[in-house]
Amino acid sequence: MKFTKDNLQIKKGDNCNYIFYESDNPNFQPKFSFVARLKYGAKTSAVSFKRFLIDHFTVEEYFERITNNEMPLDILRSKGYLLLHIRQWLKRDGYPQTVEGYQTWKKIRGSGWVEAREGDRP
Repeated sequence: MKFTKDNLQIKKGDNCNYIFYESDNPNFQPKFSFVARLKYGAKTSAVSFKRFLIDHFTVEEYFERITNNEMPLDILRSKGYLLLHIRQWLKRDGYPQTVEGYQTWKKIRGSGWVEAREGDRP
């Protein structure tokens, strides 16, 4: 089964957003399943989290990993998800918004923003 815009719902709480999966399959129990809790101001967007989940995971794959005690953000990171603020930093500094772009950006930034060697920057 695939995640879709229709079967993933974002619910606003007092201090965070919750994402739930609503199954229309009578064999999938429970009908509503908790997917993730995203704190307000946690530098991630429930909408971008939901979009990445739809594009990269099946329902079975995601919930199997949840039952193996993996954290929701770690599950998405395993397929290249970057938090919203990291993507914004990469875009601002002219790097590709990918894990590889982030690794290069961190390497250069970790060196104290010393002028990058030729080929380090896109």
